[in-house]
Amino acid sequence: MQVAEKKLKEAKTELKQALKDSVRQFKKESKKQLNENKKLIEEYKAKLNKEKRVLKHGYEREVAKLEADNEKLDKKLEEFNEEEEVKWHIFKQEFKNGIDTLKKEINDLISETGKHKK
Repeated sequence: MQVAEKKLKEAKTELKQALKDSVRQFKKESKKQLNENKKLIEEYKAKLNKEKRVLKHGYEREVAKLEADNEKLDKKLEEFNEEEEVKWHIFKQEFKNGIDTLKKEINDLISETGKHKK
């Protein structure tokens, strides 16, 4: 009986460690994506500052929204603490969806302003 309890305790410990490792790796990869988003937004803002005033004004609000969304995701990532595997999987999926949506919005905005210049 004691052997089984010891193995169960070891298995739980290993599972907790695996969860922590998974969260740590996901946070590292997500942070990289958020930093890439931030860089794209900054490059876009610099380019926009060189554009005509009429074109620039129309996109400043959208850029500010993208910056805010990126910051919200960053904060959400920082605040998440691995508690349970189920919560982790839900968080991970929702976060991936959020970051994918933001990336698409950034690319769409960059693409859209490229069309207006031509």
